[in-house]
Amino acid sequence: MQKCDERIHIISQENQGAGQARNRAIQIAKGEFLLFLDADDYLLDISALEQMYRACLEQNVSICGAFRSCDRQGVISAMSLHRKECEGYLLGRKMAYRDYQYDFHYSTYLYRREMLIKHQIFFPNYRRFQDPPFLVNAMITAKEFYIVPVELYCFRSGHQNYEFDHQKANDIVKGLTDILEVSAQNELKELHLLEVSRLNEGYFRHIVRNLSVENPELLTLLIKANQAVQWQWIKELQGKDDILLKALQFLLYAGQEKYENHQRELEQKGYRGITSGSVFPFHKIPPHSKVVLYAAGVMGWSYYEQIKDNENYELVGWVDRQYEKYADRLPKISSVESIREMVYDYIVIAIEEEKTALEIMASLKKLGIAGDKIVWSLSV
Repeated sequence: MQKCDERIHIISQENQGAGQARNRAIQIAKGEFLLFLDADDYLLDISALEQMYRACLEQNVSICGAFRSCDRQGVISAMSLHRKECEGYLLGRKMAYRDYQYDFHYSTYLYRREMLIKHQIFFPNYRRFQDPPFLVNAMITAKEFYIVPVELYCFRSGHQNYEFDHQKANDIVKGLTDILEVSAQNELKELHLLEVSRLNEGYFRHIVRNLSVENPELLTLLIKANQAVQWQWIKELQGKDDILLKALQFLLYAGQEKYENHQRELEQKGYRGITSGSVFPFHKIPPHSKVVLYAAGVMGWSYYEQIKDNENYELVGWVDRQYEKYADRLPKISSVESIREMVYDYIVIAIEEEKTALEIMASLKKLGIAGDKIVWSLSV
């Protein structure tokens, strides 16, 4: 490809992780704007970058985002990123980051290179979770960004390995702590709460599995993360008075024997054999429950695959606001309103973004559904 197109440059270096490779690219790139494309992913719309570039110039912004999809064994499903925010904005929308406090999907944005260089915004030298601190720091520096409603990025799913060794687990805690600290400094309470949720729910399993005498650094990192948490904010937003992160509570009060029992319970509830994708919240739903899945995207399909053959759970319905899009899919996807006709114990929301999940919870409560029947959990 390089021989066919002189614009393509190959830079080789000793393997230091993806973050260091991207940092070198930032430093030597000549372009006015940068976009990061992971090796196993691809771009969907050939005109997307041009539209985003024009928006950056016309709107005078340093960051521009677009839509994101997922390719799961050749089946492309739309992810929810930015779609809700662009409803009613056919030409795009400018947003303040303070009104959109999120940390994932850094590769769905164009970045002005001058801003990155001037403010020394680079990827931290972590083997995991180096992307969210980069995105958060860039967004805080830019203060606002523009969203173009165009299909840009397609993420290939299904081949990744989400099991973490000591170094990767430690780096996750480092990255989360970085964002806890910068969100506290900038009074970004929603972002701060999101990082606490990721520590307590999304990455809890991986953190606890790597707590051992062979990895003493992880305990030190967790203590530092705990010190970075603004517990008063947690109390204001959630009504909780916890002064310890869940992993520290687990370490202090569970002990090795209870940890092994906990692992056996997880396997009995369906965690056995799950190596990638989003984990169904078995820990929040009693066995022998009737379940309705809400949302038919990537996470919804992952949840479906995990519970369809699980004798402890019965899937009695699957709904989505855009159910017409899935008319040809089996099992059948129904309208949200059809929930009224279903007999169920719990409705499980299969949405990654916390903001969207909270909006769905509110809409379900307006339908007369009790809050204790609605389940959502950050997951990996």
